Amino acid sequence: MSSNKGAYVVVVVGRTGMGISSLVNLIIAKEKAQVNNNTDQCTTKARSYETTIDNKEVSIYDIPGLGGGVKHKNIITSIVDVDKKRGIDLLINCLVPKDGIVPGYYSEVVRAVGSRVPIAAVVTRLEREHGAMENWWSRNGGSLESQKGMKFVDHACVTTLTVSRDDATWGGRKVESERAVRALISKHCRGPKRPPRPK
Repeated sequence: MSSNKGAYVVVVVGRTGMGISSLVNLIIAKEKAQVNNNTDQCTTKARSYETTIDNKEVSIYDIPGLGGGVKHKNIITSIVDVDKKRGIDLLINCLVPKDGIVPGYYSEVVRAVGSRVPIAAVVTRLEREHGAMENWWSRNGGSLESQKGMKFVDHACVTTLTVSRDDATWGGRKVESERAVRALISKHCRGPKRPPRPK
């Protein structure tokens, strides 16, 4: 756990193999969270990474992916533990088009944190989206709620490719993605820090 008790707390969750740790690295703008290039689970316990966003101290929690080798019960318990110890200010559901959108996992997390914690969607692997990455949400965002029952307070559409910002092909999208997800966090981590969940 982080020693910075006053920092805002953001928890990143999703299905195993969907790039949760890569999204954490994008947010903190460093390659600190261990990633895997296949769908095997590489995060086995909750871990926090400290960053500063718009002069605000933020702890970003990398949570093991649902559907992998770690039991669902243990993953949900780790999320609840973070909420009880520090209070979660924003929960980010890491989604990938098609295979990475699992309403059942979303529902498990919602039941665990209740309505007191806002949940935002970050859709990844959109580097090949024609035009703006945001176009994906324009086409599909509405159906997440209407057809899948997944309600979000906000969203960002990004790529988490591990490339240099100067990369001729993908560098611009990486910079755009970093700005989008950090702006999302800044927007929802303002005002008083959310208190720990009552035990």
